[in-house]
Amino acid sequence: MLLLSELKRRNVIRVAIAYLAAAWLLIQVVETLFPIYGLPNNAIRLVVAVLAVGFVPAVIMAWIFELTPEGIKRDSEISGDAASRIRVHRMLDRAIMVVLSLAVSYFAFDKLVLDPVEDARIADQARSEALNESYGKKSIAVLPFSDMSPNQDQEFFADGMSDQILNVLTRNSGLRVIARTSSFSFKDQNADIAEIAERLNVTHVLEGSIRKSDDRIRVTAQLVNAATSEHIWSDTYDRTLDDLFQVQDEISAAVVARLEISLSAHLPKPQRTDPEVYRLYLQAVHLIGQINSEKHAQAESLLRQALHLDPTYAPAWRELTRVLYRQIGTGPSLREDIQNTRDALARAIAIDPDDPATIAYRAWHVADFDGDIERAARLFERAVTLNSADEHVVRTVLQFALAFGNTDDAIAIGEYGIARN
Repeated sequence: MLLLSELKRRNVIRVAIAYLAAAWLLIQVVETLFPIYGLPNNAIRLVVAVLAVGFVPAVIMAWIFELTPEGIKRDSEISGDAASRIRVHRMLDRAIMVVLSLAVSYFAFDKLVLDPVEDARIADQARSEALNESYGKKSIAVLPFSDMSPNQDQEFFADGMSDQILNVLTRNSGLRVIARTSSFSFKDQNADIAEIAERLNVTHVLEGSIRKSDDRIRVTAQLVNAATSEHIWSDTYDRTLDDLFQVQDEISAAVVARLEISLSAHLPKPQRTDPEVYRLYLQAVHLIGQINSEKHAQAESLLRQALHLDPTYAPAWRELTRVLYRQIGTGPSLREDIQNTRDALARAIAIDPDDPATIAYRAWHVADFDGDIERAARLFERAVTLNSADEHVVRTVLQFALAFGNTDDAIAIGEYGIARN
């Protein structure tokens, strides 16, 4: 009891409480600020260690010295003036209250403001890590191929090559393939493979180039392990335009073979057509990706040229459906605009009834034009069953769920889509 009384008289307990409160507050601030400025965790550990070691000297100094109105003095030099000691006690009590108030305020701010943000970040990271873990090392981004043609006028052709390979890889359930809009966002950027892989959260990257001269093409492709920047596989194909679809299949097969994935036996083969039709189709798709009414009008013209040469080319009918749908209401007759869109979609469905994107567009039309929600839902379900990774399908299904108030479903579909796009 005598020791306790002496500790109180010398303000050792007050100093200890103030020190611990201030140290806790400082550690919380450091844990928040250091990561923002890129400081490592070792720096935070060092601060904690210094504060822990400093506690003992602080208590010893409080035992030996005393804070007085005249400044710091040794305890043995201070007279037993009770009023003077009371003033010091009150000053220390106020200091403790201020520090504790700051600590409580920060604690409330941390729990009510910072914690929800951090929890959301951790949840996103956990979902991403879980998704990666579920696929093991089977994830890939297909970058837009470079145009190495003499006149640098085959960008649409190079993009089309990347797009078709990506579409084939997407059909494999054992492989997580990043969507076109995400992988193509690195076009014309000087980012290295490691940076791209980190930002897209993939373990492998496929890149390449295409060189076209007259009716000859040279396609170069290489598969890179993002962790080591090692080229797992690369090859060059010198072919004629008639062999273009075969080259796409060969590259896709080579990639899945190197990643030790079995190509699904039921994968549909891309529809073949004349090289000139395919060129017009790729040019149109390139223009459709640009949100511009003039570009869409040019795309429509190119697609109609392609369909004049090959009326059975389903992808061209599907893309024409997209263009016409966007132009509804811009023509002289709304009813005629809708009917033209219906006719193009019907041709696409008749030629290729199992194309997931076409089925998703049909489902949206059934809901939008016919108001048949149940039938639209069944069509959406079929599209998802055929290819749940197709970004056109995912985006359209999400919009459908949101339009009819199914918020929980829309959020789940959105999170699934974000994992790839």
